[in-house]
Amino acid sequence: MPDLEHSRTKPIDYSKIIDILNSNGTAIIPVDTVYGLITKAFNSETLNKLDKIKGARNLPYSVIFDSQNSFYEWCGEIDWIRKRIIDSLLPGPVTIVLPEPEHVKDKFRYHSTGLGIRITTDPLVKELLAQLGSPVWATSVNRSGKLAPSDFSDIDESIIREADFVHDTGKTMYGIASTSIDIRHRPFKVLREGPWLEKVKSTLEQSKKPFNIIVVCTGNICRSPIAAGILQHELGPVGNSGIEVNSAGTNAVDGYAATDKMVRIAEDWGVDITSHKARQITGDIINNTDLILTVTPKHTNLIINDYPASQSKIRLFGEMINRKSIPDPFQLGFSEYKSSAELIRAAAYPWVEEINRNLPVNLRSATRTETTGIST
Repeated sequence: MPDLEHSRTKPIDYSKIIDILNSNGTAIIPVDTVYGLITKAFNSETLNKLDKIKGARNLPYSVIFDSQNSFYEWCGEIDWIRKRIIDSLLPGPVTIVLPEPEHVKDKFRYHSTGLGIRITTDPLVKELLAQLGSPVWATSVNRSGKLAPSDFSDIDESIIREADFVHDTGKTMYGIASTSIDIRHRPFKVLREGPWLEKVKSTLEQSKKPFNIIVVCTGNICRSPIAAGILQHELGPVGNSGIEVNSAGTNAVDGYAATDKMVRIAEDWGVDITSHKARQITGDIINNTDLILTVTPKHTNLIINDYPASQSKIRLFGEMINRKSIPDPFQLGFSEYKSSAELIRAAAYPWVEEINRNLPVNLRSATRTETTGIST
């Protein structure tokens, strides 16, 4: 029989379970959704052990990470649309099926069903993974096709005998398998309904909307209008590009037009900002924006100070050309306006490349794809 611990009588012995996992053993522990059979991830020996215990494998296993940072470090670069979904739903009782990174070996993939990712809210599992220093394979503690147990008493005793370590806490937090979604291809879809279903559906619905970018300066009448105009012009109309670019100011008077000088410069470049109306940046604008581009560090600091949660989506407009600040030409001569506008245009072109690289065209329009599943 494996080591069996009951948290109702004593806390989990992390050192014992870590030794077992580092020796390519298996463990049964409660995840926030159902009981999970776990073992160290991305290891052929442990994968074979899971296959043997589960029986006929008809779904991919999940990989559980201790945090978003750990996942992103492992995964590498990920496009902004999928990242927006991940950041909205993880950590949480949700499994997200993603395209596998290039470095994932073929033998760790399961046919064409992708790779299921979880970042659990369960403090026991998070602490275990942090101490282990590795993600784990995870699958529900049942033979394939059988009901996933959310109470220790419902686990098949024959599976318990095959595990190397078992931890019993009674019922799990959610008492039901995770909601699973597939975001490998458009249309993104729910594969299995479970906890947070309405939040998941709302997040997927939100992902259909245009990717929203705003450029921020002070008065929203000089730098940010022409910057937003150039970006939208180069990216194409919202209906075609799936990207909407607007602007705002940290000290703007709502309704003011762009300055005549900037309108004229933009017109010479084929960019029309004649209909621009200034607006003061607000919490609603920030909450509905996916990427905020500020023209100086001062604007970045002002926004973060008022809206700390926005920090992860703020970048400097001039960073692509190694410029921290774009000078403000307000109330100066035409040469100053032209100099500022030239810097903005120089910075805008690499941003267009960056945006197109991180927002692949195939993610901006719905396409049919096959249905798949996930096991935990």
